[in-house]
Amino acid sequence: MLSLLNSITLPELTDREKTLKSAARCPDPAIGSDDDNYAQINEGIVLSFDKALSSQQRDDVSHSLLFAQLAADKKFNRHSATQGWQESFTGVLATIGWNMLHFASQSIELSAPVDWAALVNQHIPDATQPLAGASIHAAQDLTLTSPAFTLWESAAINPHKYSDGLFIVTPTLNVQNSPQIIVLMLAYHFTSDVEGFMKWQEGYSIDIYKLGLKLNEDIYNQLRQPILTKLGDRPEYLIANIPMDTAM
Repeated sequence: MLSLLNSITLPELTDREKTLKSAARCPDPAIGSDDDNYAQINEGIVLSFDKALSSQQRDDVSHSLLFAQLAADKKFNRHSATQGWQESFTGVLATIGWNMLHFASQSIELSAPVDWAALVNQHIPDATQPLAGASIHAAQDLTLTSPAFTLWESAAINPHKYSDGLFIVTPTLNVQNSPQIIVLMLAYHFTSDVEGFMKWQEGYSIDIYKLGLKLNEDIYNQLRQPILTKLGDRPEYLIANIPMDTAM
């Protein structure tokens, strides 16, 4: 296991990361205690946690997802080669202890505007819907200048074509005392077609990837420190907490 982990390399610090790092401030106050649900922007993922998870389990989920994103970024551009990026991301997670429970993909066309929280909830299990919905609404309440929004925008939206992006939502539950996640990826492309004189039909073409995974903590416990070593100080500026209603 360790030899496989050692074969995974992360990209060098990008100009984007250097900007985020230089702008990093003191970490947000603890938004989620062990008794609360809470959410974070994790690079390009809107990640949320069930309050039944321990602090260590939350950290393990958070750090492993960040690690897998960065490793996939080293091989593929998440916007121009989304399928390859998704496969690399999933492969890294499998290497570090995440067991695949199910996978599905499909392509859809939707008219604008889109209720993104409702769309996400159509494609995830009932048990994860309140958590995912609350995290999306919390993210939508972020100000444009907040560190969390700046982080998400710079990762999730295609910098070369602002109408395209990769929206990833990941609710995390405690299932039989182990973390279990649904990773829903929505690779969207905004379209605008002329329908007549001063008439346009606006909408989205969306490729959907859905993964269900459960963490084998016996494996991850052996890899935790090497993963943290590879990440270095990146969690300090590539992860940002977001306030979420704890009354769920």
